[in-house]
Amino acid sequence: MFLNPSARAITRAKRKTLEKFHFFNVYDSNDNVIGKRIAIKDILAESIIIPQLNSEEVVRMSIGIDGGGDDDKKSTKVVISFPDFESPNSKDNQHLVGIYFGPEDYISLKNILEPINIELSEIVSHGALTKVGWRQFELFIIGDLKLLKLVYGLQSNSATRFCLLCHATSDQSKHGVDVMPRTLETIRNGISQVKKRSTPSTRPSELARLKKNYGSVDAEPLLTCIPLSHATPPPMHIMMGIVNSVFTVLEKHNTQVAKELRKKAGIQDKYRKGFSGKECRDFLKYIEDNNYQGPCADLFLAIRRIQEYMKIGIEVDLKNMKSDIDVLLDLVRKSELELSIIPKLHYLEKHVVPFIESHKAWFSEQGLEHIHSQVNGAIRRIPPKGTSKYEKWSKYFMETQLMLNCL
Repeated sequence: MFLNPSARAITRAKRKTLEKFHFFNVYDSNDNVIGKRIAIKDILAESIIIPQLNSEEVVRMSIGIDGGGDDDKKSTKVVISFPDFESPNSKDNQHLVGIYFGPEDYISLKNILEPINIELSEIVSHGALTKVGWRQFELFIIGDLKLLKLVYGLQSNSATRFCLLCHATSDQSKHGVDVMPRTLETIRNGISQVKKRSTPSTRPSELARLKKNYGSVDAEPLLTCIPLSHATPPPMHIMMGIVNSVFTVLEKHNTQVAKELRKKAGIQDKYRKGFSGKECRDFLKYIEDNNYQGPCADLFLAIRRIQEYMKIGIEVDLKNMKSDIDVLLDLVRKSELELSIIPKLHYLEKHVVPFIESHKAWFSEQGLEHIHSQVNGAIRRIPPKGTSKYEKWSKYFMETQLMLNCL
C-alpha cells in the first residue's frame, strides 16, 4: 500500500538533501547580498547522473551565462549542462551554479565569476569526483554574446573589433574577410599594452583610443580556464538576431506586409523589440509551410534552411551547411534593401562551421531560457519586500532548482 509522505517528512528529506551542498552569498560593491552560488564540485558529486562512459573518456561540460528580467527583477544566471547527455536542453538538465540580481556589467560579473573560475580551473586541471567515480572534464561556454564579451574583457558589439572570436571590423565583416582569431593570450596582451601606455591621469578619450587600437579590449578576462576556441557561437541568439534584422527591414519598407505576416504567423504585437526564439521558429515555419512569395521570401527561406541544422541530435552535413550559409550571406550582400552584415551574420559565416568541425557538435543555449521562466515563477512566489528580497529570491530559486535536479 502506498502512503503519501507527510509535509514534515518532505521537509526533512529536503533538508537532508540540501545539507550535502555548500552555498555562498554573492555581494555587490556595497556588501549587500544580491545572489547565491553553489560549489560546482558538490553538484558534480551529488546531483549529476553521468552515463557509464569509459573511465578514460572526458565529459564535456558547458557553462551557460545569460541574463533576463526587467528593472529590479533583472538577474544573471550561471548554469552548467552536459551537451552529450540525453535531452541536454531540458530544464531538469540545467544545473544552476549561481544567480545574482542586478546589472549586467563587468563588476557584477566579477563578483560571481571569480570564485567560479578558481573552482573550474581546478576541475580542468585535476578532474572531479562524480557518482560514477573520478572524471576529467572539457569545458565550453555559451550564452548571450553581450555577456560573454564582458566575461572575456572585451568591448560591446558596437566596438571597432566587435567579434568575440576574432579581430574582425565591420568593414572586414561586410566583405567576408578572414582575420586573426582571438585568444586569451591576445586579450591579455592587449590589456597589458593599454596598462603600459596609460596612467591614472590618462584622459578618457586617450584611454578609449588605446583600448580600440589594441583589439577593442576593456578589462582582464574573468574566466581563464575556457579558451575562446571553446566559446560556442549561440545558435538561438544567432537565429533570433538574423530573423529580427531582416524583419525590421521588411517593416521599414512594407509595413502592411510585415503586419499581416506577423498576424498570420500567430505572433502577437507586444510592443517589444523583436521576436523571441520560439516566435522566430514559428515565423519561419509559417513562411515555409504557406509557400510565402512576398518581399524577403528568399531571405526567410534561406534562414529556415540553416535553422534545420540547429536541431539537437542530428548529424550535420557540413558541406551542405556551408553552402546554405553562403547562399544566405550572398542574398544579404546583394539585397536592394538596407540590409547589413550584422555581428550575428558574421558569427554564422565565419565561426559556426569551424566550431562544428573542431568539436563535432553545435551546442545550444536554449536550456538557459527554461531557467529564465523558472526564475520568473520564483519571483512571483516571494513577495518583493525589504532589502533582503534578492537574497530570498536567489535562495528560494537555487534550492528549488537543486531539488529538481536531484529528483
